[in-house]
Amino acid sequence: MRVGAVVDPRDPLVAFLGNSLQVEDEIYQISDFDYRGSRVLLRLDQSSVDLGKAGVHQRFYGWPLAWKRSFGAGRVFYSALGHEPSVWQDARYQKVLTNAILWSTRKSD
Repeated sequence: MRVGAVVDPRDPLVAFLGNSLQVEDEIYQISDFDYRGSRVLLRLDQSSVDLGKAGVHQRFYGWPLAWKRSFGAGRVFYSALGHEPSVWQDARYQKVLTNAILWSTRKSD
């Protein structure tokens, strides 16, 4: 994966990124994603990869890379990124994670 598109650039968790987050990482092909109960924050820019490769299964919801949701009274954040050490060392990704921690612990909106 080369480019993650910011789905909602107004969301405080990812607003600082602008329209995209360019990183080199692998992606998961999530087959049971709950697209109705989740707010996708980052999604794979499909033009940045070869979707014709063997084993690629396209889903109507695309490839969500990060999302948030409510679960009961709690808040849940998920990121499919972080397979490569360079992603963890990226200050932008660290800020997304920090923002997600603050949001999930209700220390920010």
